[in-house]
Amino acid sequence: MFWAARVSRFRSAPILTVGDAVASFVTNPDLTTTDMCWITKRDVHHQAWGPSRVAQNSSERLDSNSLIKPVEYRKLMPRKRLINVPDRKILVAVFFLCLPTIGSGAALFQMSIYTSTGDDNKSLTVDLLHQWANKGLVPFKKNIVTSSLPKRMLDSVVVANIPQLLITMSYYGYNNLMTTMLAAAEYDSYGVSSKSLRVTWPEKDSQQKSTYWLSIPYQYAVPILVLYVVLHWLVSQSTFYVLRIPYTPQGEAVWSDSISSLGLSPLLIFCALLIGSFIICLLILLSLKRFKSNMPLAGSCSAVISAACHPPEI
Repeated sequence: MFWAARVSRFRSAPILTVGDAVASFVTNPDLTTTDMCWITKRDVHHQAWGPSRVAQNSSERLDSNSLIKPVEYRKLMPRKRLINVPDRKILVAVFFLCLPTIGSGAALFQMSIYTSTGDDNKSLTVDLLHQWANKGLVPFKKNIVTSSLPKRMLDSVVVANIPQLLITMSYYGYNNLMTTMLAAAEYDSYGVSSKSLRVTWPEKDSQQKSTYWLSIPYQYAVPILVLYVVLHWLVSQSTFYVLRIPYTPQGEAVWSDSISSLGLSPLLIFCALLIGSFIICLLILLSLKRFKSNMPLAGSCSAVISAACHPPEI
């Protein structure tokens, strides 16, 4: 750690945050994006932009086959929502991962109602919640086995841990969307009022601020992390493997009456569904929030950030 700290002093400043990118491009402007401050992330991804005239006459000329003629803008686009920033494929993938997970939990919850009451048309009531709070465990009786016990045990253990895998995958996708949207919101905030850049290595005697987070601000990261920890715990307590082996008064195991089953706690499944739905609602509400200014959408696109970082010539 000491050696890494010593070496880092002689390295160039890293580009880890939006502030790092802005500081880098303001210090060393990119000639290929001169006079193109209105380009958007969409323009870059669809290659609907071209090298500036300054770049065409310099040694930093880009490959002419990779770009087409520049886009002409007449006015800035209206204020967008945060949902317009992430790539649509990632957005669809995350929601298609989260929603089926909630749907599977709802199906498991309905199954637990049927298992605990024996009534397929039974609905959730306060009395039923109170009954679950007192009862706690509801095994799947159709999974009772009388032979081949290890195979059934393995099946139940795998099924009981599948929700944990789905929740972990959804967390990575959720974190990716939050990082993308909040980074775009930070970049947009520079177009509202003058503010200090949040950089990794602040310049001495400057107004730059040292970053204390890389992807998600603490006011978002801490609550989300706590919610996911609680969700993981609820799921681990709501679906689990159960092995019951009765014994005779003489201490002999009665294997014919043994039960190897997937245990359910309906009350905790219900709580997990509430937490999971709340997490998804938070993401939806955040994604529908509008940017404070009508700056072109940049996201994490360095070309768009570069185009906006050309100080006026004095």
